[in-house]
Amino acid sequence: MTSVDEFITAIVSKAQEEYTAHHLFASTTIAQAIHETGEGKYIPGKGRSNNIFGIKWTPKCGFPYVQATTREFINGEWIVVPGAKFRKYASFDECIEDRSKILSYPRYGKVPLSANRYEQCIQLQKCGWATGPEYGFSLIRDLEAYKLWMFDPPIVAPPSYEGMITPHFSWQEAKCKDGAPVPEEYKDNAIKLAQRAENLRSLFDNKPMHVLSWYRTPKYNSGIKGAAKNSEHLRANAMDFYIAGISNQLIYKAADALGFGGVGLYRWGVHIDNRDLLGKPKARWKG
Repeated sequence: MTSVDEFITAIVSKAQEEYTAHHLFASTTIAQAIHETGEGKYIPGKGRSNNIFGIKWTPKCGFPYVQATTREFINGEWIVVPGAKFRKYASFDECIEDRSKILSYPRYGKVPLSANRYEQCIQLQKCGWATGPEYGFSLIRDLEAYKLWMFDPPIVAPPSYEGMITPHFSWQEAKCKDGAPVPEEYKDNAIKLAQRAENLRSLFDNKPMHVLSWYRTPKYNSGIKGAAKNSEHLRANAMDFYIAGISNQLIYKAADALGFGGVGLYRWGVHIDNRDLLGKPKARWKG
């Protein structure tokens, strides 16, 4: 493959078929293939294996094999493993079909049951597909970087309920702490932030995100020590929060992988914002 675009083109149709047949999101399938092959450049057996997911060979798998050097994360460090055996497929399509078959095994039961593409990336790691400690986040970064969500079916909005922005975030939570509601001109910002936050929430088994601050009036913001004068909170475009029982560092990494415009790590929790949707450069910081 000479480019990542050509690689994606070569596998997208089959990846979309597998969503219809097995509820394996095309975006997640392609992201995993990109990650495992270094954008289609490094396929075991110098490309002869068509093995785009790093699927190991076993004696009863029914496929021939090729040998190649790989890396495994063992006992907290990366180890080089020479001569590892990988399954050899007749085509990319056959490899994708075999991946779907493997993901139908009980061990991977939560993968096809994932509610969205991002959760599916995390479940691939949790169920043990790979040894890397941040495998799921790496898949999400590739999914976002190459805009692979465009290959999934359109998301059908869930029913809305009075007072709710999205299924898990309310207009009450979005209010300024002085009681002021989100102004009409900023409601679209709040909606987009809540939608994006739902994806983040899903990565942590939908545990509640305890909102500390969302919209801020100029007066309220000016009274906060260290608050930016032009804070995204002024436009209902930022959220400060924590998730009980989840480390702030892990949440920070997840938000970064999902591509939020601004992500800040603090002792009290995490800041996320959608500054990128307003045409501003992304920012990462630790306070």
